Amino acid sequence: SIIHSLVEYCDGAVIAQLSVPDMRLCVQYGIEAPDRKPACIRRLDLATVGSLSFSRPDTDTFIPLKLAYEALRAGGAIPAILHAANEAAVSAFLQNRLSFVGIFDCLLYVMNAVSDAEAVNPFVLSDILGAARGAQRIACDFLASR
Repeated sequence: SIIHSLVEYCDGAVIAQLSVPDMRLCVQYGIEAPDRKPACIRRLDLATVGSLSFSRPDTDTFIPLKLAYEALRAGGAIPAILHAANEAAVSAFLQNRLSFVGIFDCLLYVMNAVSDAEAVNPFVLSDILGAARGAQRIACDFLASR
């Protein structure tokens, strides 16, 4: 929970964003971007952290992460489709229309419903946005059926 993000570059270098386990700083970045403001949380003291440990994520338990990896491998509009489905499912969750685990069910439903033709490699923004809108419609159909 100290590492909030990692970015791997094409040369294999990895850059991490680390802070104390508190999401307020991440939210602050989102609000203040592209500016950097003084931290709203205490500073991270790496000497007191001592060490960090890493393990492979459990994609059987964390199904959305598994879907995200699959979407990245598939490419094309699939990542945008997964994102659109997630937006619809999380919105329903926040409105108490869907359980937390129901988010996973919705994502699986949408990803299974998307045809290969819809997920081709569009390089035109309007095609990607159209695929995302289609995914949101599929997610709404899923939500209406529950």
